[in-house]
Amino acid sequence: MSLRKVFEGHSGRYILKIDHFFDVYEKHFSRFRNTRMRILEIGINEGGSMLLWRNYFGADCEIHGLDINPNARNVVADDVFVHIGSQDDEEFLLSIVRQHGPFDIVIDDGSHFMDHQIRSFETLYPTMTERGVYVCEDAFTSYWREYSGKVGGANTFIEYAKGLVDELHAYWATDDNMEPTPFTNSTEGIYFYSGAVVFERAPVEPPKCVARHKDIVNVSRISELREKEVKRMERESRNDRTLMRRLRSRLRRLLKRSPG
Repeated sequence: MSLRKVFEGHSGRYILKIDHFFDVYEKHFSRFRNTRMRILEIGINEGGSMLLWRNYFGADCEIHGLDINPNARNVVADDVFVHIGSQDDEEFLLSIVRQHGPFDIVIDDGSHFMDHQIRSFETLYPTMTERGVYVCEDAFTSYWREYSGKVGGANTFIEYAKGLVDELHAYWATDDNMEPTPFTNSTEGIYFYSGAVVFERAPVEPPKCVARHKDIVNVSRISELREKEVKRMERESRNDRTLMRRLRSRLRRLLKRSPG
């Protein structure tokens, strides 16, 4: 049963989600169903999503909820671990990881303030399982003035995530100040959806180029591929210059032959 179907069959506590997020979750979460895994959701609200995750992931899922409101303890089932504190508190977050981590899935549906989103991500993402998934829900607040958001705003989560796209491509960069980082080496991809950003973790090695002709296989480093590309461009440039010289020479001959 899909997450959307689980939601449509839910009759318990209040749940509020952006409708198309169910399809996003299904794409990234389905492989965790009925496995032994840990999920941490920042923001318990009225507790409905805790039950949603239980019904979707199954009995072997260890569910953790984080909220700044102490009353959150009263709105979840006994099989949910509740942590009361601020998602902006780095030591608090790390204490949860030390006691209960690492987490396979982290969902940030907390305050929606962008400095909190960034702090939570920078603290929790490096601690996750090797192939974990991190979701920053409601990243659309990066565009809401009420949250100090704006298009291109330097301190928004969206602009922060755009910067991580460069880190993702660090192995390809020729800039002297761009080197692979722990994020580069642990992130398979960043997925931007309307209103949410998803990070998929996986061990990443320096990319390589594989060529095959009949039964012959050649593997080369990206640096070698770049060197070949540079030589090709230089060769084409020389050919272009030679062609231009020939065209100019021909044009001069034609002009000399023309009357007047």
